[in-house]
Amino acid sequence: MNIFESIRAHLAATAGISSIVGTRVYHGERPQNSDLPAVAFDESGDAESFQDISGANAGIARIGISIECYTAGPSPTAAITLREAVRDALQTWPKSPMGGAGGVEVWYCDYTGQSGQYDAETLTIIREISFELMYTET
Repeated sequence: MNIFESIRAHLAATAGISSIVGTRVYHGERPQNSDLPAVAFDESGDAESFQDISGANAGIARIGISIECYTAGPSPTAAITLREAVRDALQTWPKSPMGGAGGVEVWYCDYTGQSGQYDAETLTIIREISFELMYTET
């Protein structure tokens, strides 16, 4: 399981998120005309692998993740609730396997910001939240 599969599995398995979006958790762009509410995530910024002092690969990597929470407008309340459920889910990751299966372990999860948008054409509220993760894949 890689980091993206693990993120998707973890978010989809979190009760506070799945009770709102069901299985609509997407890696990459949210499919056009897909049902709302939904969550989409992708990497943001640079990814990096770390080496120990001898130059050997330590197996630890860092990646920025941006998560967008989509709900129908015009009120942002549901999107904010969904974003907070995502925040709660991500803040429980450090030192735990993600996705309920082996292959990825998060060592560090740092909140890096949030923002919001409203698409007047589609009446869609978007609330974004970003994190930096340090993890290992085996």
